[in-house]
Amino acid sequence: MSKLQITLDGRTFEIELPALPKADVETPVQVNGETVRVRLPAHNIVASQPEWIVIGDRPYEILFDRELKHLYARGQSYALHVRDMETTSARPPSGDGRVKAPIPGIITQIFVQPGDTVTLGQPLLILEAMKMENQIRAPRDGIVASLGVNAGSSVVLEQLLAEIA
Repeated sequence: MSKLQITLDGRTFEIELPALPKADVETPVQVNGETVRVRLPAHNIVASQPEWIVIGDRPYEILFDRELKHLYARGQSYALHVRDMETTSARPPSGDGRVKAPIPGIITQIFVQPGDTVTLGQPLLILEAMKMENQIRAPRDGIVASLGVNAGSSVVLEQLLAEIA
C-alpha cells in the first residue's frame, strides 16, 4: 500500500492505494478512510497530456502541469501538492539547503539552533498537521544558518523553515 497526502486547492485528502495499481482495472482506493472505486488510464499518466480517470462511475478528463503543481479538470485549474506519507523529510528539489514546510501546520518542537552543526537526516523540528507529527530532517550535512520559525508558529505550505549552509 502507498499512503499519500494530496492537497487540492487547500483541501487535504489522505489516500491509500495499492503500491502498483493495475491500469484500466477498477481499484479500491481509501480516501479519508472511505473506499472509492477508481479506474486509472491504460498507460502512465504523463504531465501535459490529458487522460481519463473514472472515480466511482464518473469519468473525469484530467491534465497535470509538468511540475505537478496544478491539476486541470472540469475546465478549472486546481493547486496541487502531493506528499508521500511514508517519507519523513522535506527536501527542496534544488538541494540547496533550504528546508520548506511540506504541508501547512504548527511547529511543536525545535531541536536545533542557528550555528548548530547537523548531519543528513538529523531531526530539525516537528511539524504537526491534522493531529500527526511530521519529523522534518536535515536535507544535507552543514550548519544551521537560520531558523524561520519558533515553537508554536503556524506555517503554510512551502514556507521556509530553516536554511542549512
